[in-house]
Amino acid sequence: MNNPQSKKDSKPTKEIILDVSLDLFSQKGFNAVSVREIPREVGI
Repeated sequence: MNNPQSKKDSKPTKEIILDVSLDLFSQKGFNAVSVREIPREVGI
């Protein structure tokens, strides 16, 4: 997630985490997503 864009052009990290979490939950279901998987997918 190291993005060369300026801060004003990029989404806040919290928003990115929420977006990725929702995508994972909708794909796999809430119980199938691990806490470790979310930051791995976000890139943090």
